[in-house]
Amino acid sequence: MKVFISYRRGDAVALAGRLYDRLGSRLGVDSVFMDQEDIPVGAYFAKTICDEIARSDVVIVLIGPKWLELLKMARESTDFVVEELATALEHKIPVIPVLLGDTSMPQRSDLPDRIRDLVMRHALRLEPGERFSSDFERLMQALPFSASPRSSLAQRIRRWFRR
Repeated sequence: MKVFISYRRGDAVALAGRLYDRLGSRLGVDSVFMDQEDIPVGAYFAKTICDEIARSDVVIVLIGPKWLELLKMARESTDFVVEELATALEHKIPVIPVLLGDTSMPQRSDLPDRIRDLVMRHALRLEPGERFSSDFERLMQALPFSASPRSSLAQRIRRWFRR
């Protein structure tokens, strides 16, 4: 299981770090990717992001109260969150929207064409306070451990060779 955490630094960096630590302790640090933690200094950022998404089984996108506002401000430049989500959606990698606090899911019309299907994904809510642990457990249950195309293919191959 490889998990990619997508977030906006101006919106959810603290909670992304907390989620990264918790997922890393549960799944192993090599199973979780977050840009600030895992991109080596001097590495080509965009290529590294694309490579990591291609290796991921699921993308968790953290959507906080400023997520949409920051998206609208970035429309004139490269928006790495849009690129991350578009890459995942194009490659049919499961995307789990995680709404932080009382944040609402963006409207389809507010999103660039490439990521409009994000609103069709069932979202989970993650509260940063006392409910964090129980919300985190719900997120763990939602991760596609056995539904991953890569893991199910690997399981079929192993079963075939055992015959």
